[in-house]
Amino acid sequence: MSREILVICGTGMGSSMILKMMVDQVVAENGLDCRVSSDMAASTAQSTADILVAGSDLAPTLDGSRARVVGITNIMDKKEILAGISDALSSLEQA
Repeated sequence: MSREILVICGTGMGSSMILKMMVDQVVAENGLDCRVSSDMAASTAQSTADILVAGSDLAPTLDGSRARVVGITNIMDKKEILAGISDALSSLEQA
């Protein structure tokens, strides 16, 4: 089952675009069945994404979302990104 990942930042332009490129690489390199998009934080209320990926500074503001939230400290660290997404995918499968 394909999952939707929404990468977000405060304005949907700066860090989310860099993080989206990294998430795209992680998804492709690991054969994950996920679609990746990016937007601003304000759009999460209307989002149907299964997983929200954001910088660790923004992630706490997303608590209460129906999606799994993944906070990333180093947006250039593929291992951290993979670990966060893998954990979120695992918890979705168990739900």
